[in-house]
Amino acid sequence: MLLLKLRPMVAPNCTFILLLMLLLSCNLSSDKLVNDKQENEGANASISLLNASNQQLKIKKHQVFKHDLAEALGLNPEHLCFEQEEFSCIDDVHVLELGGVSPYEKGIHTPMRKFSASTPLIVERVVLSACSKRSELDLADQENALIFRQLNSDKLGNLLGEQSEALKQAVNTLAHRSLQRALSQSELDTFFSLYEEVIKKSDNKQIYTWAVLSCYIMLSSLEFLFY
Repeated sequence: MLLLKLRPMVAPNCTFILLLMLLLSCNLSSDKLVNDKQENEGANASISLLNASNQQLKIKKHQVFKHDLAEALGLNPEHLCFEQEEFSCIDDVHVLELGGVSPYEKGIHTPMRKFSASTPLIVERVVLSACSKRSELDLADQENALIFRQLNSDKLGNLLGEQSEALKQAVNTLAHRSLQRALSQSELDTFFSLYEEVIKKSDNKQIYTWAVLSCYIMLSSLEFLFY
């Protein structure tokens, strides 16, 4: 847990949201992606897949993580996350834990050889903050929304109705911006299921809650965090 006081990132029903994060963030994990790949190979046996020349994955550190997250969400990289509404999570408070250096303030000229035990929590903290900002901006101005467009909070209800296409478009837009691909049907079903759970269990701000959690699930996945 972080020692500094954190701003609450998602207002409605925090306990429920945290449980959803834990239960649903695995849906874009490497195991699921492997299963989807095997299903596609079975249906398209004639398509040959190219093997990567370098099969050693690398985690996105400090500036790469910051840049890719900002690009995916269309946000200013300097405004992704703040602690106590003043200090940058990425460049000030947690720069070393994210694989950066701090030669002037802390006298650290080379990155740590291993990530600290708090690094996963810090990454999730930054992603959740950035996702909250993007969701707030899009839902406050639907005409100029970048990702979460045409999401009418007055028309919650049946996924098979007019909301379903808007949900699909939103998560596919985010997938193209962050993962450079479209989502499979099983992945889309995961986000539809999340929507249904939010509608059933969250008392207010359902669309906002769904947008934040959908963004969090995708951008905290192994596929986004490694390259």
